Amino acid sequence: MDINVNAIFAKRIRELRESRGLGVRQLANELGISHSSISMYENEKREPTVSVCKLFADYFGVSCDYLIGITDYPYKKED
Repeated sequence: MDINVNAIFAKRIRELRESRGLGVRQLANELGISHSSISMYENEKREPTVSVCKLFADYFGVSCDYLIGITDYPYKKED
């Protein structure tokens, strides 16, 4: 199975951001990263690191597995 992690990550963070009515700059301020970084992730110009994936996952309350396309179930499973 060949997954385009960058494309899935880009699509999902954009969808999550827009579903909350956030602009790129607003989200950047919330996460403490530059708006250009978010734009690059959303436009597949930058590959997310594990720490970046966790940053977005924690903020949106979803799993990294969801953000990178391992699962289509967005929410973290409770322990």
